Amino acid sequence: MKYKYWFNEIEGLGNVARNKLIEKYGSAEGVYNEFNSKEDWVGILNVKQVENIEEARKYNLDLKYREFASYGESMVTVEDPEYPRDLFEVYDHPYGLYFLGELPEAQDEMVAMVGARCCSAYGKTMASEIGYNLGANGFVVVSGMAKGIDSASHEGCLQAGGRTVAVLGCGVDICYPAMNRKLYQKIIENGCVISEYPHGRQPLAGQFPSRNRIISGMSKSLVVVEARKKSGSLITVDFALEQGKDIYVVPGRITDKMSEGCNRLINQGAQIITSSDDFIQSLRECDLRNLNLNHNNENTHKDLTPEEHKIYDLIDYYPTSLNVIIDNSGMDYFEVLSIIIGLVEKGFIYEKFKNQYVISKNTY
Repeated sequence: MKYKYWFNEIEGLGNVARNKLIEKYGSAEGVYNEFNSKEDWVGILNVKQVENIEEARKYNLDLKYREFASYGESMVTVEDPEYPRDLFEVYDHPYGLYFLGELPEAQDEMVAMVGARCCSAYGKTMASEIGYNLGANGFVVVSGMAKGIDSASHEGCLQAGGRTVAVLGCGVDICYPAMNRKLYQKIIENGCVISEYPHGRQPLAGQFPSRNRIISGMSKSLVVVEARKKSGSLITVDFALEQGKDIYVVPGRITDKMSEGCNRLINQGAQIITSSDDFIQSLRECDLRNLNLNHNNENTHKDLTPEEHKIYDLIDYYPTSLNVIIDNSGMDYFEVLSIIIGLVEKGFIYEKFKNQYVISKNTY
């Protein structure tokens, strides 16, 4: 573990560069022992990053790791089987994560919940109710422990005896906001607090958008409860869409500024939560759909006709509208629609939102 900690603490290495080094050398220990700045860094690192690695190799690894161990924190990296598997699908996933508590297990189904800090009583009630139902049904709630919707989501899950994960925009030793000290302790006892940021890192504003990709990246689905037109929660939605997650939204009154962002997401095709019980049922159906996709994907791309290949190649991991597919295919509406229906039935694509299609993950 000392090599993993050493590698994760090297300053100036971005996540993409760090992951490329792991691909090249196989492990942090491999980077430490085999890195050759004169031959191996071209196309991966810049000069400053090379200098930082060479300087870090001069550290006393045992002393550094003993210091980390004294914090009482744990660490998991991409080299470990406990690393959240869905995070691997995030392009710039962190090499290492620090945490307090117990990580979710590989078979756990995680659902992210985000929303306004300054929420209404309605929003808080809905977040708590949905969080409770998720916890009671064995789902793990993932959120950011911010005041408002995040806190209500965690608390609802905990009240049901469920487990929850708080992804922080600071070191895991720092409770932010400070007012959530009791919640922070409960989460550690019934889940974990987790962060890509090292011990002692203060909660700087620029770190929170980055942590949002982890909230969505760890989860199968994302729930948005109350979001203004320019809400920070919509950053998490953008990450979730890029990652191919299912988006669910709690609707609000059309005159309510607190729900303007939510209502717009619904207009764009996000799925509406009409009751927390129906939402749980929808998640169960989604699980069944994924199982069917896994079964259907025993077929290979060679089973596709030339026309099906043409349409398949026009669809990406980000939702592509039916109209865009038709425009780019040069085919007529009914021909494209017939092919799309066939691709859906075969499990190569699925309808993310109404008339919005993405490639199924199991057909990469």
